[in-house]
Amino acid sequence: MTGVKDKVTGAMASAPEQAWTRLDRAIPSGAASAAATAATGAASMTAGAAVSSSKQAASFVRDARTRFDDVKVQMADFLRLWIKQRVFNQIEKRIDKLPEVAKDLVEDPDMPRCISRGKDTAIDLLWPDARAEIMWELAVMIDGKKTDVIDDTRPGKDCVRAFLRYHLLPYNKSFWGKVRDPVYIITTLVSLIPISGVCQIFYMLMFFLIDKKDEYQLLSFILMFKGTQFISHGILRTIIGYFQFLSCVSAAGRSDHSCAEDGPGTAGSVYVILFTYVVQVVMVWLAFLLLPYSEDKGRSQLRSLAYEHGQGENRSSLRQNGGWMLRLMILDIVVFGLIFAVLIVVIIRRGKLDDWTVEHALFSCQVVYGYMSMPFFIFTVPYIQIILTHSVPTGYDEKGRCQKFIGPPKPETPKQKKTREALLNSLPSDMEMGQLVDKLKDLYTGMATSAVAVAAQGVMTESTPIVLGPTPVATPAATTMGARE
Repeated sequence: MTGVKDKVTGAMASAPEQAWTRLDRAIPSGAASAAATAATGAASMTAGAAVSSSKQAASFVRDARTRFDDVKVQMADFLRLWIKQRVFNQIEKRIDKLPEVAKDLVEDPDMPRCISRGKDTAIDLLWPDARAEIMWELAVMIDGKKTDVIDDTRPGKDCVRAFLRYHLLPYNKSFWGKVRDPVYIITTLVSLIPISGVCQIFYMLMFFLIDKKDEYQLLSFILMFKGTQFISHGILRTIIGYFQFLSCVSAAGRSDHSCAEDGPGTAGSVYVILFTYVVQVVMVWLAFLLLPYSEDKGRSQLRSLAYEHGQGENRSSLRQNGGWMLRLMILDIVVFGLIFAVLIVVIIRRGKLDDWTVEHALFSCQVVYGYMSMPFFIFTVPYIQIILTHSVPTGYDEKGRCQKFIGPPKPETPKQKKTREALLNSLPSDMEMGQLVDKLKDLYTGMATSAVAVAAQGVMTESTPIVLGPTPVATPAATTMGARE
């Protein structure tokens, strides 16, 4: 029995080897090797396809995430712009009611009808210019860019012009800051020296010093002479001339007078006075002629709000540089021509220029020309100047470059800080915009998921509602109730 058992055990152990030997004999060696190679290649291709699919899926996810982040930023910017536009439009509707309110406030039942109509006409005439500036300041307040950053890429001017520009017309100093500057004080005192031609030479220096490509600088130069001419050449010369005439005629108590020596306009050389005065007037006219070719360098820029200065107003004073000032240029030329035509007649009749009657006539022409400059005096009022000229104040930095006037740095008071924070808190923040976009994403994702689920069940009909938001999960109670139905 033991021998039979050993034979059976040996036959069972050698059976697999015999089977593999017979299989190797039945299958050629090349076919087996090819099968093994094919199996290995198929496994490698499968693994490579899996890796490639995984990389493509990861790349798709990254691209989708990047695109969604871009859409998120664009959506946040769009919503912020939409809110700003709505606020701007609502305030604009309230501002458009101000002219009627102003007319009602000034109206008096006892006022003559002609004066009442003139009052209404004046408000209607000036309101478009005032509205343009109010709406622009509102747009800058809501969507303006930061303007106290100096453009350092522009080249500076030569050292002389840069020094004088910054000390006489600085962009970061008010009047009280300039009076602390010794250079400003000395230059101003020199311009006030009571010698014939000194003041005119100072104005000539200022004309060559300013940036003649900036609208505000040209207007400031014009008003530097014409704006104060009503007082300096009109009112003050009238008072001075009256006392000089009284002194040379009545104070002496004699029948003859001494007006040929100490009368009005006899101080200084008539040649110097007349030449410098005419040159000064001509420089003002040159500044007028340069206005159409200037630019408003101090104008702020908006970030994204679709609004331009003077938008919606069809007024020539808004479309042209200088506003109403260019209209006054024609008036000034006509008045100057008529007044000094009288002076030419006096010179011709006397036969010479160096005569005391010609000096008196020149003095009188300057007085009349000063009074006729009264419309320019209105432009010297700060807020009126901005409304009628539509120019933004500018100044010069340490390198002589024209910049928007920002004034001295002012510490923020607690009240101003509270007002600013309240205004900023009223607008949606970047975090709130992001949360809103995330909610829109969840809403869109849930709507798409619901539509796919209903379509997969094959029960989507016209009456089947699409659930907005995440797909609802069926509860056990709902499932049981559905099964019973």
